[in-house]
Amino acid sequence: MGGIGSGWHSHSGKAKTQNYRYVDIRRWQRDGLLTGSGFDWSWTRNAERIASISAIVAENAITLQYRIKRDGEWQDVNCKIRLGTSACNLGEQTQLGRN
Repeated sequence: MGGIGSGWHSHSGKAKTQNYRYVDIRRWQRDGLLTGSGFDWSWTRNAERIASISAIVAENAITLQYRIKRDGEWQDVNCKIRLGTSACNLGEQTQLGRN
């Protein structure tokens, strides 16, 4: 109980990065999720859904929509993230987002 990834905070009250969910934009690109208009994503633990997020895909950006509980109240969050291009390890250039 209270181990890494359990969602517990340290005694100092500071949140730790292992208590947060992450997204892998490279996986979303490989899976073809960034070519549509949007999708839903969820995280599971022991076959139980523990968190979810909605993504709205635009030409050069993606907007993440989710809810967080802060001070006992649920809050809606909309986070727009710009997407760009970068060189691959093999020297090819890949564009994230729509082709």
